[in-house]
Amino acid sequence: MTPEESAAHDFYRERYHHKEVYRKLSDVPPDIEYLNFWRKQNSYIGICNLKKVNHLTAMAVNNPFFDEVCELKSLDSLVLSNIDIDNLDKLNQLPNLRYLKLVKLKPCKGLDLLIQLPKLKKLWISESKAITDYSFLKGAKSLVALGVEGDIWTKQKVDSLEPFSEMPMLEALFMSSVQLKDKNLNYVASNPKLKYFSVARFAPRSSFESLYEIRPDLVSQWFENYDV
Repeated sequence: MTPEESAAHDFYRERYHHKEVYRKLSDVPPDIEYLNFWRKQNSYIGICNLKKVNHLTAMAVNNPFFDEVCELKSLDSLVLSNIDIDNLDKLNQLPNLRYLKLVKLKPCKGLDLLIQLPKLKKLWISESKAITDYSFLKGAKSLVALGVEGDIWTKQKVDSLEPFSEMPMLEALFMSSVQLKDKNLNYVASNPKLKYFSVARFAPRSSFESLYEIRPDLVSQWFENYDV
């Protein structure tokens, strides 16, 4: 990874370092703004009353926990992990949501809502091995950064980059630990503001060379260091 790519990762990912993981609502300070909460059974009940929370990481998210999270109207950033819910529709109740990360998401209803959230600029979908078709993201109008990634143990399978085309505001696409079925990378060339193409080496050299010929302005470690 080049220094420029590394700086881009930090800027777009906005990693939040929580000092503490809470498992009991009674232990959570009422005026907390950055909250990392791990649900155990019904320990989440009442979390909707923490109106000052702006940045929430929620672990072990089921339907009723998700319902309460979506009552936190002030949320600017939200990370949901270990998700087992039926529908994402209630995310549209979060008018200020700008950053969203979904970890271990299962196929569910409401995926198409993700590109309709009016203020959402940065979206990550990680370790969601049951989802390989990302056509629900096609034509996202407001996304500035997008990540679809696996982990060090399991590669995320993605059918094609075609759904990641025609995104007029997209500046950065992150796809680490990804196994790509359709090796055509030229789909992303249609994104006029795209600068960072930080992806796995998931296509042959010729595919990266073809994209570079079309978009020499893109930053990607595989354009010049494919064999490294």
